[in-house]
This record gives sequence, structure tokens and C-alpha cells, in this order.
Amino acid sequence: PEKLQQREDVRSQTINVLKTLSTDKFRPLRICANAQMFRLLEAFSKDRNPIAPTIFKNLAYSLIENHEDPTTKEFMMKNLAQVIEDIPAIPVVFIADPLIKLLQEDETAAYTTL
Repeated sequence: PEKLQQREDVRSQTINVLKTLSTDKFRPLRICANAQMFRLLEAFSKDRNPIAPTIFKNLAYSLIENHEDPTTKEFMMKNLAQVIEDIPAIPVVFIADPLIKLLQEDETAAYTTL
């Protein structure tokens, strides 16, 4: 994380690659990319780096995109809960809207499968 904080171009490229990989079809790659984004979020949040909200939004996006895979969804939910607990200054509005949409989609799917 220290080197990423020093070079904005490398930081942006790294975060874009992680965002892309966070929704890859290969689960281990998805989990690894999301784990790295959680790690970066923790480091950047402590330093109040302005890129932290972008990483948090990317994680919320990943949760929505991966909601049909129970393993990835559980991994994301546990880590997001931990982040919210560890970093109380994180504006949960970034995650609230996607979670509401996800719950609405799950509810609609439950009714249509009956």
C-alpha cells in the first residue's frame, strides 16, 4: 500500500485491475482480488487517502455482481461487516443502496420461483 500511495497512476491501474478481477468467473481469482481491495481499503482508510471511498464502492459493486455465488457472497458480507466495525468513519450509504437493491432482487427472485 505504501508504494501505491506514492504513485497515483499505479494506484489507479491497480484498483481498476482489482475491480475487474473481483467479478471474474474464476472464484479463487475473485476472492483474491476482493481480499486485496479489503486490505487496501483498510490501509488507505487509516491514512484518510481520498481513494478509499472508491475502493469501498468497488467492493459494494463486487458484492452485487457476485450475489449469486454463496461462497463469494459470504466472504464479501463478512469482510464488509468487519470493515464497518473497524472503520466507523466509513459512510455506509455506499453499501446501503446496493444492499437494498440486492435484497429486492433476492425477494423478487424468491417470488418468481414459487
